[in-house]
Amino acid sequence: MFKNIFKRRKNDLASRCQTYLEAGPPEHMSNYVSGSLTEMIIGHGAQGNKLDSELVEIASIILTETQSIQKIEDDKIRDYLLQGSILVNEILSSQ
Repeated sequence: MFKNIFKRRKNDLASRCQTYLEAGPPEHMSNYVSGSLTEMIIGHGAQGNKLDSELVEIASIILTETQSIQKIEDDKIRDYLLQGSILVNEILSSQ
């Protein structure tokens, strides 16, 4: 029973990661970097892959930037970046 719950939760995370990557950033986000480390980590989450030790460390660093994201005035950009941070946190927690 618990195994099915964890599998379903992992599939849900993978699905949300895939949706995030497919949606991409807001069109007016001028400083967007395709293939960023955040996207790489979320890509691992979309595929259900484990992070290696280097990506775990990078994910931890990404999460320290969450406070600065809160200060972004543009709602769409802030929401996009916060959603990415939430996904990175969930991926890291699922390791």
